[in-house]
Amino acid sequence: MRKEYVVVRIDAAPDGSPHVLVALSDPKDVKDRGQGRSGGPQMMGNFGSMEDMMKNINKIFTSQMMGGFTTTLKLNIKEYNNSGIKVGDKIYLDMIKPESEIISNELILSPDQMQKYESVISMLSDVGIGPSEWSFMRNEILIMINNGVPLNEIADTVQRKIKHSN
Repeated sequence: MRKEYVVVRIDAAPDGSPHVLVALSDPKDVKDRGQGRSGGPQMMGNFGSMEDMMKNINKIFTSQMMGGFTTTLKLNIKEYNNSGIKVGDKIYLDMIKPESEIISNELILSPDQMQKYESVISMLSDVGIGPSEWSFMRNEILIMINNGVPLNEIADTVQRKIKHSN
């Protein structure tokens, strides 16, 4: 299935990581909201005080409910630079359900396996191990899940390898 979007905003990642957040909106939503002076979709203005914001809160919620929501992609710097996209560009996203378990050397997880992967990541997070520490072991984690290794054993293995690499 192919879905059409318009790039409405491009921002640096708020966590300071080397990523770019690309906000996408349905073209119908962009047309419905009208065009701003810059030719792009209208954005909410800044408010001078909390009182001004509270007076306009219903307008804010209404605009969000009337198609103001966006889809956001997180791209690394290389992906973003290679894409050449800019605000106002029309892009297409293809959603494909894989036919097989391996597509171009990328291991694809079933919903059950994905839930297990998220559980392992949660276990690691609970002991203070973040993505910057375990990401180099991503493929190894996926292979252990695919091979049916118990989740707590996977988390313990990752913790041991991280301690030994430091």
